[in-house]
Amino acid sequence: LARRELNMMKHRPEGVPAQLRFIGLGTTGLCNASCVHCPTGKLSTSMVPRNPMPMALYKSIIDNLFDHGISVRDQVSFGLFGDGLVDPFVQERAEYLRKKLPDVFLSINTNGAAFNAKKHAALNMDNMVIALHCESLEEETYNYLMQPLRFERVFPKYEEILEAFPGKVLVSVPVSRANFKELRAIREWFLIRGAERVVFDPMSSRCVEDRTVFNALSLAPG
Repeated sequence: LARRELNMMKHRPEGVPAQLRFIGLGTTGLCNASCVHCPTGKLSTSMVPRNPMPMALYKSIIDNLFDHGISVRDQVSFGLFGDGLVDPFVQERAEYLRKKLPDVFLSINTNGAAFNAKKHAALNMDNMVIALHCESLEEETYNYLMQPLRFERVFPKYEEILEAFPGKVLVSVPVSRANFKELRAIREWFLIRGAERVVFDPMSSRCVEDRTVFNALSLAPG
């Protein structure tokens, strides 16, 4: 092991660190939602490619991490401007990451709408979580915040995901004026059904020029 690490140090380009804290990979530019406060799917992000990341590019990123002995302290995440489960190559990508970097923690970001138990249950592997984005469990609020997704279609998939990934679902809830009163109920609903944890995230304006929606929804816009 020491000889292998020494060899990696010899081949690591000058200035390249031995460890990164976090890597977010935009494995796809496609998202089935355009949440009211999110730039994804809006005119302002129309320059973002609306297609999956080419596998050759993805593999070259992972190969470079492996070849140069670069470790990742926290996690690698799939999903940046798009939904991780919308990516048709998500299974292949996860398997390749595990093959090359078996100890790296993987987070697959999704709103759950694209989940297909037959297709995606195989993603359940060691050192991973499904990072589930949910903004409400009340139909009217959900339909407003997570446009154009519909609560009646997505809600049944939550239990399917929790069943397919027991103890490996991290629920992310951006907190806003619209859902503030139901936060306790959201936390209890997911934890009772086996979620690993529920995280309440502060809203971000994401540098939008028109802050109308952000100012209307944020608890303390700044």
